[in-house]
Parts: sequence; structure tokens; C-alpha cells
Amino acid sequence: MARPVRVELEGAVYHVTARGNERRATFRDDKERDLFLATLVEMVERFSVRVHAYYSMPNHYSRVTLIAMLAGIFAHVKITSV
Repeated sequence: MARPVRVELEGAVYHVTARGNERRATFRDDKERDLFLATLVEMVERFSVRVHAYYSMPNHYSRVTLIAMLAGIFAHVKITSV
């Protein structure tokens, strides 16, 4: 079953999170985590995103973001950091 379409509102605050499959690590090593963080910084500058909070645990990460157009932005992060 397909997931419902995400509603995106101008200036809305979104909580974005991702988890590793089967509770496995989200990043293989510190180099991969650093690449993800660099991509997040690039996203902030490129799309004028405001990240209000961020944390990274071994098997997931989470952030609270103020922005519209989430689908395109986080697709960029996932593609760039793979």
C-alpha cells in the first residue's frame, strides 16, 4: 500500500527522521556521518532551510526543520549522502 501524499505548507515546521533497517547503524563509519552532515549544511545553504535541532544516534537521526518543499530537499540529501 502506498503512503499518503505528504502535505507541505509554507513556513511549516517539520520533524524529519530516518532509521536504519532492522535497527542497524544508519552510518557505516565517521567518514560517512561527516559526509551526511556536510550534505545537510549544503542543503541549509542551497535551499535556505532552517534546522532548529539535530541529533544522531547509532541507528537513527532526527531533526526539526522549518521549510516547505521537503520532498525535493530530503531527496537531495539521501541521494547525495549515499
